[in-house]
Amino acid sequence: MTGFSILFPVLPHYARHMGATEAQWGWIVAAYSLMQFLFSPFWGSLSDRIGRKRVLLVGLAGYVGTFVLLALAQTLLQVFLVRAVSGALTAATLPTAMAYVGDNTTKEERARGMGVLGAAMGLGVIFGPMIGAFLSRISLATPFWASAASGAITFVLATMLLPESRPEYGSARASRSRWEVLRGQMGMLNLVALAVSFVIAAFEATFALFILDRFALGGLAQGYMFGLVGLAAALVQGGIVHRVMRRYGDERVLAAGMGVVALGLGLLVAAWSVAALYWVVIVYGTGYGLVRPAVATLVSKRAAAQGEAIGAMDAMDAMGRVLGPVVAGTAYAHLGPPAPYALGVLVMLAVLAAFQLQTGQRRAQEAR
Repeated sequence: MTGFSILFPVLPHYARHMGATEAQWGWIVAAYSLMQFLFSPFWGSLSDRIGRKRVLLVGLAGYVGTFVLLALAQTLLQVFLVRAVSGALTAATLPTAMAYVGDNTTKEERARGMGVLGAAMGLGVIFGPMIGAFLSRISLATPFWASAASGAITFVLATMLLPESRPEYGSARASRSRWEVLRGQMGMLNLVALAVSFVIAAFEATFALFILDRFALGGLAQGYMFGLVGLAAALVQGGIVHRVMRRYGDERVLAAGMGVVALGLGLLVAAWSVAALYWVVIVYGTGYGLVRPAVATLVSKRAAAQGEAIGAMDAMDAMGRVLGPVVAGTAYAHLGPPAPYALGVLVMLAVLAAFQLQTGQRRAQEAR
Protein backbone atom coordinates (compact mmCIF):
# COMPACT_ATOMS: atom_id res chain seq x y z
CA MET A 1 0.00 0.00 0.00
CA THR A 2 2.95 2.33 0.50
CA GLY A 3 4.10 1.77 -3.07
CA PHE A 4 0.53 2.06 -4.35
CA SER A 5 -0.21 5.31 -2.51
CA ILE A 6 3.08 6.91 -3.55
CA LEU A 7 1.18 7.79 -6.71
CA PHE A 8 -1.75 9.55 -5.01
CA PRO A 9 -0.27 13.07 -5.24
CA VAL A 10 1.52 12.37 -8.54
CA LEU A 11 -0.75 10.54 -10.96
CA PRO A 12 -3.23 13.42 -11.51
CA HIS A 13 -0.36 15.76 -12.39
CA TYR A 14 1.21 13.05 -14.57
CA ALA A 15 -2.03 12.70 -16.54
CA ARG A 16 -2.47 16.46 -16.79
CA HIS A 17 1.12 16.77 -18.02
CA MET A 18 0.01 14.57 -20.94
CA GLY A 19 -2.95 16.84 -21.62
CA ALA A 20 -5.73 15.12 -19.67
CA THR A 21 -8.82 17.14 -18.86
CA GLU A 22 -10.67 16.69 -15.56
CA ALA A 23 -13.23 14.49 -17.31
CA GLN A 24 -10.54 12.30 -18.88
CA TRP A 25 -8.82 11.98 -15.52
CA GLY A 26 -12.13 10.84 -14.05
CA TRP A 27 -12.32 8.07 -16.65
CA ILE A 28 -8.77 6.97 -15.82
CA VAL A 29 -9.70 6.68 -12.15
CA ALA A 30 -12.96 4.91 -12.93
CA ALA A 31 -11.28 2.43 -15.30
CA TYR A 32 -8.98 1.18 -12.54
CA SER A 33 -11.80 0.68 -10.01
CA LEU A 34 -14.16 -0.80 -12.60
CA MET A 35 -11.62 -3.45 -13.57
CA GLN A 36 -11.14 -4.28 -9.91
CA PHE A 37 -14.91 -4.67 -9.59
CA LEU A 38 -14.92 -7.11 -12.50
CA PHE A 39 -11.82 -9.13 -11.58
CA SER A 40 -11.74 -9.28 -7.75
CA PRO A 41 -14.31 -12.14 -7.56
CA PHE A 42 -12.42 -14.06 -10.25
CA TRP A 43 -9.08 -13.84 -8.46
CA GLY A 44 -10.61 -14.62 -5.07
CA SER A 45 -12.36 -17.71 -6.42
CA LEU A 46 -9.22 -18.79 -8.28
CA SER A 47 -7.21 -18.61 -5.06
CA ASP A 48 -9.64 -21.11 -3.53
CA ARG A 49 -8.87 -23.51 -6.37
CA ILE A 50 -5.13 -23.13 -7.03
CA GLY A 51 -3.85 -21.65 -3.75
CA ARG A 52 -3.33 -18.18 -2.31
CA LYS A 53 0.38 -17.78 -3.00
CA ARG A 54 0.19 -18.28 -6.75
CA VAL A 55 -2.59 -15.73 -7.15
CA LEU A 56 -0.87 -13.26 -4.84
CA LEU A 57 2.33 -13.51 -6.88
CA VAL A 58 0.37 -12.89 -10.09
CA GLY A 59 -1.07 -9.73 -8.53
CA LEU A 60 2.35 -8.53 -7.38
CA ALA A 61 3.90 -9.22 -10.78
CA GLY A 62 1.09 -7.26 -12.43
CA TYR A 63 1.67 -4.47 -9.94
CA VAL A 64 5.35 -4.22 -10.86
CA GLY A 65 4.83 -4.53 -14.60
CA THR A 66 2.07 -1.96 -14.89
CA PHE A 67 3.91 0.61 -12.79
CA VAL A 68 6.97 0.22 -15.03
CA LEU A 69 4.72 0.76 -18.06
CA LEU A 70 3.25 3.87 -16.43
CA ALA A 71 6.74 5.27 -15.96
CA LEU A 72 7.41 4.68 -19.66
CA ALA A 73 4.02 5.88 -20.95
CA GLN A 74 4.16 8.55 -23.64
CA THR A 75 0.49 9.22 -24.36
CA LEU A 76 -2.74 9.63 -22.42
CA LEU A 77 -4.22 6.57 -24.13
CA GLN A 78 -1.30 4.50 -22.86
CA VAL A 79 -1.91 5.75 -19.31
CA PHE A 80 -5.61 4.84 -19.57
CA LEU A 81 -4.93 1.33 -20.92
CA VAL A 82 -2.19 0.61 -18.40
CA ARG A 83 -4.37 1.73 -15.49
CA ALA A 84 -7.17 -0.53 -16.71
CA VAL A 85 -4.80 -3.51 -16.97
CA SER A 86 -3.34 -2.59 -13.57
CA GLY A 87 -6.80 -2.67 -12.03
CA ALA A 88 -7.45 -6.13 -13.47
CA LEU A 89 -4.13 -7.62 -12.30
CA THR A 90 -3.67 -5.92 -8.93
CA ALA A 91 -7.21 -6.99 -8.00
CA ALA A 92 -5.51 -10.32 -7.23
CA THR A 93 -3.66 -8.90 -4.23
CA LEU A 94 -6.08 -7.57 -1.62
CA PRO A 95 -8.82 -10.25 -1.60
CA THR A 96 -6.14 -12.94 -1.66
CA ALA A 97 -4.25 -11.34 1.22
CA MET A 98 -7.45 -11.10 3.26
CA ALA A 99 -8.31 -14.73 2.47
CA TYR A 100 -4.77 -15.65 3.54
CA VAL A 101 -5.42 -14.00 6.90
CA GLY A 102 -8.69 -15.91 7.13
CA ASP A 103 -6.84 -19.20 6.50
CA ASN A 104 -4.28 -18.52 9.22
CA THR A 105 -6.52 -17.28 12.04
CA THR A 106 -9.21 -18.92 14.13
CA LYS A 107 -12.64 -17.32 14.22
CA GLU A 108 -11.76 -15.92 17.64
CA GLU A 109 -8.60 -14.26 16.28
CA ARG A 110 -10.03 -13.28 12.89
CA ALA A 111 -10.85 -9.72 13.96
CA ARG A 112 -7.30 -9.16 15.18
CA GLY A 113 -5.83 -10.49 11.93
CA MET A 114 -8.09 -8.32 9.76
CA GLY A 115 -7.44 -5.34 12.02
CA VAL A 116 -3.66 -5.67 11.77
CA LEU A 117 -3.90 -6.02 7.98
CA GLY A 118 -6.11 -2.93 7.84
CA ALA A 119 -3.71 -1.01 10.07
CA ALA A 120 -0.77 -1.92 7.83
CA MET A 121 -2.71 -0.71 4.81
CA GLY A 122 -3.66 2.49 6.61
CA LEU A 123 -0.06 3.24 7.56
CA GLY A 124 1.01 2.62 3.97
CA VAL A 125 -1.52 5.17 2.77
CA ILE A 126 -0.21 7.69 5.32
CA PHE A 127 3.47 7.38 4.35
CA GLY A 128 3.10 6.71 0.62
CA PRO A 129 1.83 10.15 -0.46
CA MET A 130 4.57 11.89 1.51
CA ILE A 131 7.21 9.76 -0.24
CA GLY A 132 5.55 10.37 -3.59
CA ALA A 133 5.48 14.13 -3.10
CA PHE A 134 9.20 14.10 -2.21
CA LEU A 135 10.21 11.88 -5.15
CA SER A 136 8.20 13.93 -7.63
CA ARG A 137 10.70 16.76 -7.10
CA ILE A 138 13.20 14.63 -9.04
CA SER A 139 10.79 13.96 -11.89
CA LEU A 140 7.15 12.96 -12.38
CA ALA A 141 8.24 9.48 -13.44
CA THR A 142 10.44 8.81 -10.38
CA PRO A 143 7.56 7.83 -8.05
CA PHE A 144 6.42 5.21 -10.58
CA TRP A 145 9.86 3.59 -10.55
CA ALA A 146 9.84 3.68 -6.74
CA SER A 147 6.43 1.98 -6.66
CA ALA A 148 7.62 -0.68 -9.08
CA ALA A 149 10.74 -1.25 -6.94
CA SER A 150 8.67 -1.66 -3.77
CA GLY A 151 6.45 -4.17 -5.57
CA ALA A 152 9.49 -6.08 -6.87
CA ILE A 153 10.96 -6.32 -3.36
CA THR A 154 7.61 -7.55 -2.05
CA PHE A 155 7.40 -10.12 -4.86
CA VAL A 156 10.85 -11.51 -4.01
CA LEU A 157 10.09 -11.68 -0.29
CA ALA A 158 6.74 -13.37 -0.91
CA THR A 159 8.34 -15.90 -3.25
CA MET A 160 11.05 -16.79 -0.74
CA LEU A 161 9.34 -16.47 2.63
CA LEU A 162 5.57 -16.81 2.27
CA PRO A 163 4.26 -20.37 2.65
CA GLU A 164 1.06 -21.48 0.95
CA SER A 165 -1.73 -21.07 3.49
CA ARG A 166 -3.92 -23.74 1.91
CA PRO A 167 -1.83 -26.76 0.87
CA GLU A 168 -5.15 -28.60 0.43
CA TYR A 169 -6.47 -25.92 -1.97
CA GLY A 170 -9.32 -27.05 -4.11
CA SER A 171 -11.27 -28.50 -1.16
CA ALA A 172 -13.27 -25.36 -0.36
CA ARG A 173 -16.92 -25.49 -1.34
CA ALA A 174 -17.68 -23.00 -4.06
CA SER A 175 -21.06 -21.33 -4.15
CA ARG A 176 -23.84 -23.07 -6.05
CA SER A 177 -24.23 -19.80 -7.90
CA ARG A 178 -21.85 -16.89 -8.30
CA TRP A 179 -24.72 -14.70 -7.09
CA GLU A 180 -25.13 -16.59 -3.81
CA VAL A 181 -22.72 -14.17 -2.14
CA LEU A 182 -25.18 -11.36 -2.92
CA ARG A 183 -28.10 -12.98 -1.08
CA GLY A 184 -29.09 -13.31 2.56
CA GLN A 185 -26.55 -12.45 5.26
CA MET A 186 -23.63 -12.33 2.83
CA GLY A 187 -25.63 -10.08 0.54
CA MET A 188 -26.27 -7.66 3.41
CA LEU A 189 -22.58 -7.60 4.31
CA ASN A 190 -21.69 -6.87 0.69
CA LEU A 191 -24.27 -4.06 0.68
CA VAL A 192 -22.55 -2.64 3.77
CA ALA A 193 -19.16 -2.92 2.00
CA LEU A 194 -20.58 -1.10 -1.04
CA ALA A 195 -22.14 1.66 1.07
CA VAL A 196 -19.05 2.22 3.19
CA SER A 197 -16.78 2.34 0.14
CA PHE A 198 -19.20 4.74 -1.60
CA VAL A 199 -19.23 7.10 1.39
CA ILE A 200 -15.46 6.97 1.86
CA ALA A 201 -14.76 7.56 -1.84
CA ALA A 202 -17.22 10.47 -1.84
CA PHE A 203 -15.40 11.96 1.14
CA GLU A 204 -11.96 11.53 -0.42
CA ALA A 205 -13.08 13.01 -3.74
CA THR A 206 -14.54 16.21 -2.32
CA PHE A 207 -12.95 16.88 1.07
CA ALA A 208 -10.02 18.89 -0.28
CA LEU A 209 -12.46 21.12 -2.20
CA PHE A 210 -14.73 21.42 0.83
CA ILE A 211 -12.09 22.70 3.24
CA LEU A 212 -10.65 24.98 0.56
CA ASP A 213 -14.03 26.53 -0.23
CA ARG A 214 -15.34 26.75 3.33
CA PHE A 215 -12.15 27.38 5.35
CA ALA A 216 -9.62 28.48 2.69
CA LEU A 217 -7.23 25.68 3.75
CA GLY A 218 -4.55 24.73 1.25
CA GLY A 219 -2.45 21.66 0.52
CA LEU A 220 -0.49 21.42 3.79
CA ALA A 221 -3.59 21.48 5.99
CA GLN A 222 -5.33 19.07 3.64
CA GLY A 223 -2.41 16.66 3.97
CA TYR A 224 -2.54 16.88 7.75
CA MET A 225 -6.26 16.13 7.81
CA PHE A 226 -6.07 13.19 5.43
CA GLY A 227 -3.17 11.94 7.56
CA LEU A 228 -5.29 12.24 10.71
CA VAL A 229 -8.04 10.17 9.11
CA GLY A 230 -5.55 7.45 8.18
CA LEU A 231 -3.80 7.56 11.55
CA ALA A 232 -7.05 7.33 13.52
CA ALA A 233 -8.20 4.40 11.39
CA ALA A 234 -4.83 2.63 11.70
CA LEU A 235 -4.75 3.02 15.49
CA VAL A 236 -8.27 1.65 15.82
CA GLN A 237 -7.64 -1.25 13.45
CA GLY A 238 -4.27 -2.19 14.90
CA GLY A 239 -4.91 -1.82 18.60
CA ILE A 240 -8.57 -1.53 19.51
CA VAL A 241 -10.99 -3.17 17.11
CA HIS A 242 -10.26 -6.80 17.96
CA ARG A 243 -10.72 -6.10 21.67
CA VAL A 244 -14.09 -4.40 21.28
CA MET A 245 -15.23 -7.07 18.79
CA ARG A 246 -14.31 -9.80 21.24
CA ARG A 247 -16.19 -8.04 24.03
CA TYR A 248 -19.28 -6.76 22.21
CA GLY A 249 -19.49 -8.97 19.12
CA ASP A 250 -18.73 -8.41 15.45
CA GLU A 251 -22.22 -7.25 14.45
CA ARG A 252 -22.51 -4.66 17.21
CA VAL A 253 -19.10 -3.19 16.38
CA LEU A 254 -20.01 -3.01 12.69
CA ALA A 255 -23.27 -1.24 13.53
CA ALA A 256 -21.44 1.14 15.88
CA GLY A 257 -18.82 1.87 13.22
CA MET A 258 -21.48 2.81 10.67
CA GLY A 259 -23.07 5.07 13.26
CA VAL A 260 -19.75 6.78 14.02
CA VAL A 261 -19.05 7.30 10.29
CA ALA A 262 -22.49 8.93 9.95
CA LEU A 263 -21.78 11.06 13.03
CA GLY A 264 -18.45 12.21 11.63
CA LEU A 265 -20.01 13.20 8.30
CA GLY A 266 -22.85 15.01 10.07
CA LEU A 267 -20.39 16.95 12.20
CA LEU A 268 -18.44 17.79 9.07
CA VAL A 269 -21.51 19.47 7.59
CA ALA A 270 -21.89 21.49 10.80
CA ALA A 271 -18.17 22.18 11.40
CA TRP A 272 -17.81 25.75 12.67
CA SER A 273 -14.04 26.22 12.91
CA VAL A 274 -10.74 24.80 11.72
CA ALA A 275 -9.99 23.45 15.21
CA ALA A 276 -13.32 21.64 15.26
CA LEU A 277 -12.57 20.26 11.81
CA TYR A 278 -9.50 18.43 13.08
CA TRP A 279 -11.59 16.68 15.76
CA VAL A 280 -14.30 15.86 13.24
CA VAL A 281 -11.92 14.02 10.91
CA ILE A 282 -10.65 12.00 13.90
CA VAL A 283 -14.23 10.93 14.65
CA TYR A 284 -14.74 10.00 11.01
CA GLY A 285 -11.43 8.07 10.88
CA THR A 286 -12.38 6.18 14.05
CA GLY A 287 -15.65 5.04 12.47
CA TYR A 288 -13.81 4.00 9.33
CA GLY A 289 -11.35 2.03 11.45
CA LEU A 290 -14.20 0.13 13.11
CA VAL A 291 -16.22 -0.64 9.99
CA ARG A 292 -13.64 -2.05 7.58
CA PRO A 293 -12.20 -4.88 9.71
CA ALA A 294 -15.64 -5.67 11.15
CA VAL A 295 -17.26 -6.29 7.77
CA ALA A 296 -14.21 -8.23 6.52
CA THR A 297 -14.24 -10.39 9.65
CA LEU A 298 -17.95 -11.19 9.33
CA VAL A 299 -17.59 -12.08 5.64
CA SER A 300 -14.60 -14.29 6.40
CA LYS A 301 -16.33 -16.08 9.27
CA ARG A 302 -19.49 -16.81 7.30
CA ALA A 303 -17.82 -17.84 4.05
CA ALA A 304 -17.62 -21.44 2.88
CA ALA A 305 -14.99 -20.40 0.32
CA GLN A 306 -12.84 -17.57 1.68
CA GLY A 307 -11.40 -16.29 -1.59
CA GLU A 308 -14.71 -16.26 -3.42
CA ALA A 309 -16.55 -14.41 -0.65
CA ILE A 310 -13.81 -11.87 0.02
CA GLY A 311 -13.37 -11.33 -3.71
CA ALA A 312 -17.07 -10.46 -3.97
CA MET A 313 -16.73 -8.06 -1.04
CA ASP A 314 -13.71 -6.42 -2.66
CA ALA A 315 -15.71 -6.06 -5.89
CA MET A 316 -18.42 -4.18 -3.97
CA ASP A 317 -15.69 -2.02 -2.47
CA ALA A 318 -14.39 -1.23 -5.97
CA MET A 319 -17.86 -0.36 -7.26
CA GLY A 320 -18.26 2.06 -4.35
CA ARG A 321 -15.03 3.73 -5.45
CA VAL A 322 -16.45 4.08 -8.96
CA LEU A 323 -19.80 5.54 -7.89
CA GLY A 324 -18.70 7.65 -4.90
CA PRO A 325 -16.63 10.32 -6.70
CA VAL A 326 -19.16 10.64 -9.54
CA VAL A 327 -22.18 11.13 -7.27
CA ALA A 328 -20.29 13.27 -4.76
CA GLY A 329 -18.83 15.55 -7.43
CA THR A 330 -22.24 16.04 -9.00
CA ALA A 331 -23.87 16.76 -5.64
CA TYR A 332 -21.08 19.17 -4.71
CA ALA A 333 -21.41 21.09 -7.97
CA HIS A 334 -25.20 21.34 -8.05
CA LEU A 335 -26.32 21.24 -4.40
CA GLY A 336 -23.39 22.85 -2.59
CA PRO A 337 -20.32 21.78 -0.57
CA PRO A 338 -22.21 20.08 2.34
CA ALA A 339 -24.29 17.91 -0.02
CA PRO A 340 -21.92 14.91 -0.41
CA TYR A 341 -21.62 14.52 3.38
CA ALA A 342 -25.34 14.93 4.03
CA LEU A 343 -25.90 12.26 1.39
CA GLY A 344 -23.30 10.07 3.11
CA VAL A 345 -25.17 10.38 6.41
CA LEU A 346 -28.41 9.27 4.75
CA VAL A 347 -26.72 6.30 3.03
CA MET A 348 -25.04 5.15 6.24
CA LEU A 349 -28.19 5.43 8.33
CA ALA A 350 -30.31 3.64 5.71
CA VAL A 351 -27.87 0.72 5.43
CA LEU A 352 -27.46 0.64 9.21
CA ALA A 353 -31.23 0.34 9.62
CA ALA A 354 -31.40 -2.48 7.04
CA PHE A 355 -28.49 -4.29 8.70
CA GLN A 356 -30.05 -4.01 12.16
CA LEU A 357 -33.40 -5.22 10.84
CA GLN A 358 -31.89 -8.29 9.21
CA THR A 359 -29.76 -9.02 12.29
CA GLY A 360 -32.81 -8.79 14.52
CA GLN A 361 -34.79 -11.12 12.28
CA ARG A 362 -31.97 -13.67 12.20
CA ARG A 363 -31.57 -13.65 15.97
CA ALA A 364 -35.31 -14.08 16.40
CA GLN A 365 -35.27 -17.12 14.10
CA GLU A 366 -32.30 -18.62 15.95
CA ALA A 367 -34.10 -18.15 19.28
CA ARG A 368 -37.13 -20.19 18.14
